[in-house]
This record gives sequence, structure tokens and C-alpha cells, in this order.
Amino acid sequence: MIVGVGLLIPISAASQTTGKIAGTIWDESNAAVPGVLVELSGPRLQGRRSAVTSVDGTYRFLGVPTGAYTISASLAGLAVVQTTAVVGTDATATIDLRLTLRASAEVTVFGVAPLVDATSTATGSRYPARILDRLPIGRNYADGVFVQPGTQADAGETPASALAISVYGATSAENLFLIDGINTTSVVKGTEGKDINNEFVEELEVKTGGYQAEYGRNTGAVINVITKSGGDEFHGGAFGYYNDTGMRAEPASGKPANYSTPPYSQTGDAQFLNYAYSKDVRQEFGLDLGGFLLKDRAWFFASYNRVQTNQTLEALDPNDRATFGSQFPRDTFQNRYSGKLTLHPLSSMTIVATSFSDAQTQLNLIGPTPTSLDPTTYAGRLDTGGPDYGARLNQLIGSFGLFTFQYARHSERSVTIPMGSSIPSILDYTISDSGVSYQKTGGFGLVLGPTSNNRSRRETYAGALSATIESLDLKIGGDYTRDTTSGATYYTGGQRLRIRPCQQFGASICDPSRAPFYTNSQGNTVQVFYQHESIAIGTQSDYRTADSAPFSAFTGRHSAFLQGQWTVVPALTVNLGVRYDTEGYHGDDPATGPFGAFSLTNQWAPRLGFAWDFMGNGSSKVFGSVGRFYYALPTDLNIRVFTANSQVQTFNYDPSSTAQDPHAPRREIFQRGNADGEPVDPGTRASYQDEATLGVEMALNPSLTVSLKGTYRALGRGLEDRCDLDYNVAPATCSIFNPGGSGPAASGGYPSCDGSGNPTDPNAGTCGLPGQPIGPSRRFFRGIELLAREQFSNGLWAQASLLYSSLTGNFSGVVMETTGETNPGINADYDYYQFTDNAFGRLELDRPLQARLDAVYEAPFGLSTGIGFYVRSGRPTSELGWFNNFYTSALNLVQRGSAGRLPTDYEMNLSLAYDLDVGAVTITPALYGFNLLNRQTPNNVVQAFNQNASFVTDPASPFYGQAGVEPGVGDCPASSAAPCSDNPDYRKVSQRIGPRLLRFGLKVTF
Repeated sequence: MIVGVGLLIPISAASQTTGKIAGTIWDESNAAVPGVLVELSGPRLQGRRSAVTSVDGTYRFLGVPTGAYTISASLAGLAVVQTTAVVGTDATATIDLRLTLRASAEVTVFGVAPLVDATSTATGSRYPARILDRLPIGRNYADGVFVQPGTQADAGETPASALAISVYGATSAENLFLIDGINTTSVVKGTEGKDINNEFVEELEVKTGGYQAEYGRNTGAVINVITKSGGDEFHGGAFGYYNDTGMRAEPASGKPANYSTPPYSQTGDAQFLNYAYSKDVRQEFGLDLGGFLLKDRAWFFASYNRVQTNQTLEALDPNDRATFGSQFPRDTFQNRYSGKLTLHPLSSMTIVATSFSDAQTQLNLIGPTPTSLDPTTYAGRLDTGGPDYGARLNQLIGSFGLFTFQYARHSERSVTIPMGSSIPSILDYTISDSGVSYQKTGGFGLVLGPTSNNRSRRETYAGALSATIESLDLKIGGDYTRDTTSGATYYTGGQRLRIRPCQQFGASICDPSRAPFYTNSQGNTVQVFYQHESIAIGTQSDYRTADSAPFSAFTGRHSAFLQGQWTVVPALTVNLGVRYDTEGYHGDDPATGPFGAFSLTNQWAPRLGFAWDFMGNGSSKVFGSVGRFYYALPTDLNIRVFTANSQVQTFNYDPSSTAQDPHAPRREIFQRGNADGEPVDPGTRASYQDEATLGVEMALNPSLTVSLKGTYRALGRGLEDRCDLDYNVAPATCSIFNPGGSGPAASGGYPSCDGSGNPTDPNAGTCGLPGQPIGPSRRFFRGIELLAREQFSNGLWAQASLLYSSLTGNFSGVVMETTGETNPGINADYDYYQFTDNAFGRLELDRPLQARLDAVYEAPFGLSTGIGFYVRSGRPTSELGWFNNFYTSALNLVQRGSAGRLPTDYEMNLSLAYDLDVGAVTITPALYGFNLLNRQTPNNVVQAFNQNASFVTDPASPFYGQAGVEPGVGDCPASSAAPCSDNPDYRKVSQRIGPRLLRFGLKVTF
């Protein structure tokens, strides 16, 4: 047992933002030496700390901040031994030292610490600030995650400046994002929830698997960031970056060939480019300062970053005659800051306060593609982001343990304030111009609270106790977290008005004595009726219209974990752990207040792993792990399903009143979304994934390591909703359930409704049909990865990887990758049972081969170069069919992922920087080049095979009932082995990798 341990400076909860150093002191005869004084020092350490080896010669330092350290060991009569070590987050640096007989009082023997953490089963990488600063990556810290092998961008939603990051086939809403121990994962969507720049970051760590029981609520990666802190010396500087439209290549989707002449027909993929940037200027500046208020006792760090983007977007949708060729301004301002105060009031205590923010404001164009030149229909203000802060107490307990308590608060928002909020939006359907379905004037229209008008926060109270007893390291802890989202849904002006001609359906459907005459913008006078859309509060049988529908919902989460690391023999470590989570999802009834919607309990997540140092010197390991990982649903489900957001449509002959007219051609329509929400299938449980990893890692020399590992991941259970239940028998049309579960919604215990629009389907539109069971959600990732990493040696850092993998299943994850829908738990994957046909196959994120090379070289004369190159297989594509007017590409007409692959994708980024020393100041101009090869590889294509109700309807045809055009009809050759697509855009490129972009940077540091 350790006799004495000095408290180092933990930056947060011990295993989240710090590591540890441990080892054994031997003599020349390989005998353990007790009573040796071991001292630790480094620039990230307040003061110098010491420990004394136990009777078995071991020592250990807990809660060590990440960074480089000097370790020295001394004992009377023996030489002083000194070595260096680098500590990573949640990692152990094993440093064994050998003492020899003293030759001279002045002799010091130097050693080098091994690169391999021979006790850890976690996989992934860490990237210190020195690397991030030189690599050619973007200005969001999460851009650095893409350096990690097995990562790619997916189709998930990216609010504000967030990035959609997929790791080893898990979708972008399945990761856990930690900054200084604060959970910054988006409360609403589960995606990246905080955007800070690299100047704030001391280290970025990406855990891809095998991590301990302390981490949970995610089935993807753990992305762990430590921000910078002060020190016993002052350091700081200023920085700026700039790029504009002229520094970017022309997009391959460009303007149509006959751009200036109607009817603006387009070729290739230009149709899918909503905008062209006629102006796009991005500029930012910032400064930072770190130092001390009292040496070894009080440190501070503060940084500010202003980001400003000014754009003018030119509308290029040829089907929108009202806006084509028009220009729309969009300006974005972001004020980022980071601050940290580290206090060391007692030798056994550390207090850390930290805060950072990514508040952003977007002005002018805030809506989707403008459908009007009237700025009140698309302009306004959109506020996103917000401040986070936390406080942590670290207390050493005697000579064997460390207690950590943390309070953290994360905040985010998406608040929409349209121009002309008091003006109703008007959609005039009396316009008859070819290619235009309506003309939009007046207000912005619907502001949907769950997506664009809400505020969220997460409050966390967490505690953990770490203790070392002989050869066993134990950690026990838990937390309580409350995720809350509130907001409101409303229509500008209280309603949205649709002006509909009485002749719209081919014959007069209006009462001619009541229908008013209306003269539209083209000078045509027609008789019309009015369709009013407004917000309702309550249920269909008891509701009232309102200016807005406020909502508030929260999820309460509890967790507990126990993890142990047992050193069986010096070369063999076994890791054991178990985690327990429970979650309660709550909605809001305007009449009664918050209520419990449902709970997900019994989330037991065991973890088991081993690491064997087969060389016996800390430079190698064979490792393996198995574990279960549960997923935590974000509040998007709460606020969409269990809050009052009903809408009502009424019809009359009055452009102002929202009252239903009994003589109007249609009757009141109520779209239910009230606080009663969807029922939850009995026995519904949380989604989880199982993982197994086996690998080997070895240091070939003091700076080069290589590793080979295999990873297997299997989704054990999914959680979604289905919406094809017969509401005359079932509690509602939709129900939350586990696909493959035993509840009536999952097993087919309720009658179903056939929502198909296929004219050959005899049951289309029919309810009371036999219930249809839904099979289990399946997703399998299998991968073999070879990785070589050169740590900084002679100015070179490099990382090269090759990943061979497969991703198969019938469920892409909590992001629906075919559409990009990011509503975890309530995506459209299972809305109708027909969506499961042909659904098992190659998933959208399947990339069989992926290779990366990332490197930084610092030349002796001050020039540094960074490179990032990747090559990867193209994604698989599918043949998707029309189901009805709402689900226009929801059916898998053939096996998923079997309709060919996109082209192989490869690109390169490059950075150049030069350090010019002027006294104590270093001036560094830099140039960044992104997508230098300018390939603009297709990243997606239109996979919708047929349009509307295009099906073979000839009963005598062998293709009867199939989607598309029958062979021999129209342009479909008679020799075709199957019906042809009638969608002229089928297989056209809808998304590409971005064009080449240059960016200038300048830093002044001291």
C-alpha cells in the first residue's frame, strides 16, 4: 500500500479529465525497494508532489492533470533516477524505475517513459494542443475528431455550428461530448451541443470503445475535451482567421447552363443546390491570457473569440419562379469565451471553476429556402448556443483515496424571432403561373417549438471516490442529471391563412352565395374560401385556440457505477465494472402541470476487460474487452410526444376569423399532439448495444507504436414508435415500443391500418386489418484496424490507419440516415410495418475500406507543415419507393444498400505555418487549405425510384403492383427486367464533398 501520496491538480472528475502515474522501484538485483522518495513536477502541476514507495516498492499518483511530467526517485546510498512521462486523460502511465549504487553524489541516470498504457482496455486516441494547433482542421474543436480512424460525417441534423460525427457506424446522435467533465451533449437532439475553438483546448481525447463503467448513456464514442488552464508563468496571445468567396473553388453543382433565360432548366445535380454564395466572408479574432494570481495556489485562464460570417445567397431553385436569381443576406455573429480558475487552498484540496460559451446570433435569412421576396416571410433573428459552467471539488482522503464532487450546468437554445411577428403568413393558391403552386406573403408562418423555438439546460450533480488497496484500484460513484427543455409553438400573426380557389378541385365546391370574390397579384378575380391554421391547447374534444402553445418537459436520470482494476501480476491487469442507469421521462399538461410519461429502468451495463504486457516492460499489451452500453433518449421525444402542441384547421369565407363556418366546403381538422401523447408499449425498455474488442499494441521504439485490433458491435435492442395502429381499438394511432418486443404494439396485438397509396393495394386506406408484428432492430459493425503512430520525435508526429469493416442491419440508428431525420425514438423507420420489407442489408454508413494519414512536421528553422489525407469506399445506395404523399421515399423496393455504391472518396487538407521569434514574442502566419484536390465527390444521390402513385396497374402484367413504369411503356425499354424509374432525378447527385477552400491565419503568442 502507498505510504504517502501528494495531491496533484485534477481538472475535473478524476477519470474524465485526469490520469494517473503508477509504477515500481527496483534495485539492481530485481528486488523491490521500499521507502524510496518519488517526486513529480511539471508545468501543469501546482507545486511539487511526492510519494514514498510501499513495502512492495510501488508508488502511485492519483488525479494527475494531462501533460508532460518529470519523475525522480531517490534513496540514500543509491543514485538519483529521473525520467519523463506523458499523462493522458483517464489513462495510466506506468513508470518503473531501477536504482543503482551511487557512483557520485552528482550523478543522475535518465530514462524514457513507455508510450503504451499497459493497463487500459479503452481504444481511441488523444490529441494535445500542440497537434491540434498544427493540423489542417476547422475552427470547431470537434473537427479534430475526424482525425480519429473510423469517423465520418453522417446525415444527422447540425444545429448552429455543430458537426455530425459518426464513429464506427454509430450515428452522430449517439456520442457523449464532455468538456472539462461537463456533459455538453445536446439536450434536445443528442448531437454535438457545444462549439468551442481550438485555442481554448489543452487536449482532445476520443474514446471509441472498451471504456470503463464510469461512462454511459451513449452507444457511440466518448469525446472528451480539457480546456486550458493557467500556470506559474504568464502566457497568452492574439489570433485571427479569414476567408472569403474568392478563396473557394466554384461548386461543381453550379448555376444552370441557361441561367439567364426562363424556364431555367437545369442538368446534372444543379437542381439540388438551393443557393449559390455570391458573397461569403468569414472573419474572426480572439485573445487569451493565462497565469497565476498566487503561485502554486491560484491559477487563471481566460480567452475570447469573435466569429463573424457575412453571406449573400442567391436562390437557384428553378421551380420557384418567385425567388430564382434573387439574393438574400444572412449574417452570423458568435461570441465564444472560455475561463478557468484553479485553486489549491490546502495540500489535500483542489477547487476548479470553469465556464465557456458558444452563443451565436443569425440575422436576416433564418428560414428555409425563401419562397417570397417579402422579407417578413423569411427574415428575422435566430439565437443558438449559450454558456456552460461547472465547479469541482477534489479532496484527498488520507493516503489511499480521492473524492471528487462536481456540479455542472449545460445550456443551449434555438430561439426564433421572425421579422413581422404580428403579421399572419398568407399562402395564395389562386396563382396559376406554370411551375408555381402558390405565392407567399406576410409573416414567417409556423415557428415550431421543438425544432426552432426552445431553450434547454442540463444540471448534473456527480460524485466519485477512488481508492487504492494493495493491487486493487476501486472507484465508486454516481450522478443525478436533469435535462429540461421549454419553449413555444406559434404562428406569426396568430394564424397562417391559405387562400384557396373554389375551382381548385375541378368543380365549384363553394356556396356561390357566400364565397367572396378575390383579385390576386396577377389581376385575376376568382371566388375563394379560406383555410385558417392556428394553435390549439387541450384535446380534440376540449380545446381552445391560442397565440402560442408553451411547453416544458424534463428527463430525470440517476446512475451508479462500480469499477475496479486488479493487478493480478505485474504484467496482467483485469478491469471489472458495472453501471446502472434509470431514466424518467416527463411531459407537461397545461391543466395539471408536469407528469411522468414513462420510465426506463434496470439498465445494468457490465464491463469486463484485460490487458497483458507480454514484453513485461510497459511497452506492449494484448488487450480485450466486452461490455454493454445503453442509450439515453434526448428531450426531443418528450416535447414532441408529451407536450401540448396541437394544431387546428378551420374553413370559412372570412380572411380574419378563425371560426369554422358550417357552410364552408370543408370541416374542421384537428391535428393531435396534445399532452396525452403516445402510449408506451408495456414492457418497453431502453436501447442498448453490446461490444467486444480484441487487440495488440506495441512500442517499436521510444516514439513509434503500432496496434492491431478487431471490434464487434451489435445493437441489442432499439426503441422507436410506429403509427399504423387502428386507433378504434389501440389507445392511439402511434405507440412507443421496442421492435421485436412482446407488447401488443410490437407483436401485432393491435389491428393495423394500411396507409399505402398504391392503387393496386386492395387494403390501401383500410383500418381493422390483422395486426402486424415488427421484428427486432439490428445493426452490426465488424472491423479490423491497423494503426501506427509516431509521437513527436525530431519534429515529427504522424498517425496512419487502415480500417476494413462492414456495417449491416435493418436500422441505421437514432439518426435515420436515408432522410437525415434526427428525432431519436420517434423517427419514421417503423411508422408503417411495410417499411421493414427488404430493410436488412448494407447500412448507409457502411465504408468497407477507410485509410487515413495525418501528420505534423516542425522544421528546425520554424516552418511547420500539417497534412490530413483520407481515402474511403463510397457509401451504398438503395432503391426507395413512394408510399404515400407524406412518405415519398420510405419503402425499400430491393434489399437495402444493394443499388450500387457512390464513388470512392479521397481528399487532402494541408496547413503551413512559420514561427518568427521577436524577443519573447512569436509571430505565426498560417495558411490552411481544405479539400485541396477539389474532387467534390458525390456524397449522396436521389434514391427515390418512383413519384407519387406510379405503379404498374395492369393485372395481366407480371410486374403488377410494382413501383415505377412497366417495361415497354414510355421510355422504359420492353427488354427491361423490371419496371423503370419515372423520377427524372433518380440517381442524380444531391450532395457533394465541399469545394477547395483556403483560409489565412495569424497568431501572436508569448
